[in-house]
Amino acid sequence: MEESRKLILQELGDPPDVTFVRGRGNLGDELIWAGTRALLAHHIYREIDLDGLCRTTGHTVLLTGAGKSPNSV
Repeated sequence: MEESRKLILQELGDPPDVTFVRGRGNLGDELIWAGTRALLAHHIYREIDLDGLCRTTGHTVLLTGAGKSPNSV
């Protein structure tokens, strides 16, 4: 797991700003988001939901995957 963490952070690099975008998802996605927050713990970042994506600007965006939302058809 530590090797994966290092690889992800290496790919992320040292951008001037990071925006973490949460997709719509189910309860399991909360674990993905919690892990992403832990991964970014030593970075300055902002967190938004998918609805805020069109209204934000910045250098680097980190999109997480998401399972099927309870309200999905």
